[in-house]
Amino acid sequence: MKKTLYMALFLMSISSTSMAFDFKGIEVGGKNTTAREIEEALQPDYLKGIEGPYSRGIKCGEGIEHTTICDGSTSIGGEWAGANVSLSKDGVVTRIELTTHSYSFFKVVDVAVKKYGKPTKKSREIEQNGMGVKFANHTYRWQGKNGNYIEIIEYYPNFKNSKIYFGTAEDTKFKKRISEPKTKDI
Repeated sequence: MKKTLYMALFLMSISSTSMAFDFKGIEVGGKNTTAREIEEALQPDYLKGIEGPYSRGIKCGEGIEHTTICDGSTSIGGEWAGANVSLSKDGVVTRIELTTHSYSFFKVVDVAVKKYGKPTKKSREIEQNGMGVKFANHTYRWQGKNGNYIEIIEYYPNFKNSKIYFGTAEDTKFKKRISEPKTKDI
């Protein structure tokens, strides 16, 4: 009985807030990652074993502020996804952004819940498009340690796509900095 109680308390203590978030073994906020590791790990399942110029779904290159940016195709939950990954000059993955078809949204959420546990926050917002049509847009969020998070949005930026975003506190600061009004360039 005591053993069962201790095991239950231990399992409850391992929540999504204390775990590191990774996608296909690439840890967001983790150190010492290389562009080659990202290219290999994020290769989509449907391209594995294929040789030649189209054998790698992700390609990495130089980004702004000494970062490496990796773009291309991967898969999540067996579904196609476009990927954008940011790797700092120190080898830290600061962002993994995936875009997939919106019809895959709940399948991706189910896969995420199985891997990361219950989301920290779920929301359903009523939004309106440019034509005046109102619709429900679901968002699931897992908040992790050190400001790391996962956010899955059903419709983003349109009805056709969903967004899966693995972010870090560093990426949040970067997005804020680049979106601030530029007053010195006038």
